[in-house]
Amino acid sequence: MKYCTKCGAELMDEAVVCPKCGCAVESSKPAPAQTERKMTGLQTAAFVFMILSTIVSAIAIIPLAWCIPMTVSYSKKIKNGEPVSVGFKVCTLLFVSIISGILMLVDSDNCQFKKRYQKSNQPQKKQLTISHETKKIRKKSKK
Repeated sequence: MKYCTKCGAELMDEAVVCPKCGCAVESSKPAPAQTERKMTGLQTAAFVFMILSTIVSAIAIIPLAWCIPMTVSYSKKIKNGEPVSVGFKVCTLLFVSIISGILMLVDSDNCQFKKRYQKSNQPQKKQLTISHETKKIRKKSKK
């Protein structure tokens, strides 16, 4: 059994609206856990070339100041499913590894424009409509 957060009335588990006060009942579904994504072939190749270029640049020591953080950041973004900006991809192309940068720019799984386009074309959520039965209950409770 659940209880209304507004008036405290006892509710059925499948209730959407409180029969006493008519307020919408909050759903008790737990938030979905964030899952790690697996890297695609291009993403894995870009990551491997970033690691190799970091190892090669270790000879000069100074380039490690940006190679290591960029490699770690890329890995975290891919595993968490976060978008990788075009600026980051171009900086990788110029300062870490040409091959990694090109692979990142070609990667369509992590394309920000594709995600923006998909979000804008999703249908709008429909508003919850109150059933005829609920309207009757509200009228009776007001009298």
